[in-house]
Amino acid sequence: MKFLHSFSAAFLATAVLAASGARAGGAAHVAVCVGVNKYDTDYVPRDNWLKGCVADASNLWTNLTQRGEWTPGSATLLLNGAATKDAIRDAITNAAAAAAPGDVFVYTHSSHGYSWPDEETGAYTANTGICAYDGDYEDFELAADLA
Repeated sequence: MKFLHSFSAAFLATAVLAASGARAGGAAHVAVCVGVNKYDTDYVPRDNWLKGCVADASNLWTNLTQRGEWTPGSATLLLNGAATKDAIRDAITNAAAAAAPGDVFVYTHSSHGYSWPDEETGAYTANTGICAYDGDYEDFELAADLA
């Protein structure tokens, strides 16, 4: 059985992206902020929906865009039904594809997360991920998208 956790802004990845060629004019700042309170009911039943995740993502997006380095055009905000697994992965991989050495990327994700117990030990230490609106976003997928 999968064990759902609530990650209220518990996941924050910041990376300096590397790609070929330096960017003229300095580093770009790109962000993807995700918040999911309400899910596809075929994936997460209504009685397991959350209340604060949309506010978490919206507040982080607002704080980033008010700093000056990030703009509404460089910071993507994906909430509830817009935060599908494909949309999240597309936003991350598009940021990586456009990256130059020294660019700054922030990814925040506030939603349920999960872990499957290790079959040998029974411990919830392996097989983890975070929940998009419509499905599991597994740790190895996120790692590949951030690479």
